[in-house]
Amino acid sequence: MVRKWGTDIGIAVRSLRFGSMRTVVTLDSLDPDTSSIAAHVSTVFNQSDLLFDPSVTKQIPELVCSGRLLSASQCSVYFQQPRLADLSPIFAISGLRLINQQSLPPPAFDSVRSDLLNSKPSDINSTLSVIGDPRLYPFDDYLVIFQIAGGAFLKYRNAIGTVDSTYEVLPHFPGMVVREISRPEFESYDGKWGAEFDRTLCGGKPWQKHQYDPQFWMNQGVALSVRRPLFLQVLACVFASIALLSVILVYLLSEPSTYFINSLATIAALWDVRTILTGGAPKTPNIIDFSFLILFVVQFTLMALRFFFQRWRDIN
Repeated sequence: MVRKWGTDIGIAVRSLRFGSMRTVVTLDSLDPDTSSIAAHVSTVFNQSDLLFDPSVTKQIPELVCSGRLLSASQCSVYFQQPRLADLSPIFAISGLRLINQQSLPPPAFDSVRSDLLNSKPSDINSTLSVIGDPRLYPFDDYLVIFQIAGGAFLKYRNAIGTVDSTYEVLPHFPGMVVREISRPEFESYDGKWGAEFDRTLCGGKPWQKHQYDPQFWMNQGVALSVRRPLFLQVLACVFASIALLSVILVYLLSEPSTYFINSLATIAALWDVRTILTGGAPKTPNIIDFSFLILFVVQFTLMALRFFFQRWRDIN
């Protein structure tokens, strides 16, 4: 099942499975405003490791008997181009219901020979979509879900075997907390139209494809959660509470002669606090912007009320 510990550990453990080929996916440049993540895909392959790859030697036992390094004259390796399938848009609509979680067997060599590469694939760049709302900063949480496909074929004399590719995911998001999505989170996520699917097609019962397949998510699927650290969220709550308390105290405790100056100082302090808290925020207006906008309105309203009450007392 999907592990509940940190992504760096969980994904790294998967890559510990020995294999002669590994697909490395580096994730960086999370852009909440465009709901996208930049992905860099590279292939790591060492032909000498084929002799020690259990999935290959099981298909071609002659490799073990050879007992020496493979030369180009003895074997040929044909590579599939690694691919990333973006599953986030489908998951956002209906959860797991429309995601094909069946791990398909590798295709027949003759049927894909024309599409295979004679050398190790070059690195590719891709863009993945994310699920999340930047307006919730610093409580925003982004989900990135995708499928990795890759591999190769080994032709040794007259025998042909498939070379399975392990994978490694390297999330590079400074200042963010990354973890794998747990199985309960998967199964409880309905998406935008998931519940409507169940009501319309299944009479209210959960759809069969809603079930979680641990084998798929262990071998091919990747589902990560990227969010702000708890410290930033607590800091935002503390500063917002202090800001609200300052507005109230300035109104209640300031002398009439100094209230206007104190109010302006409070407004300047509120703006400075807002600037600090939104230093790394998305460009999209967020709840901190709206919260401090409300505090500004409250402060100006109190200033106006205080001014009119003072004028009314002076007149009477």
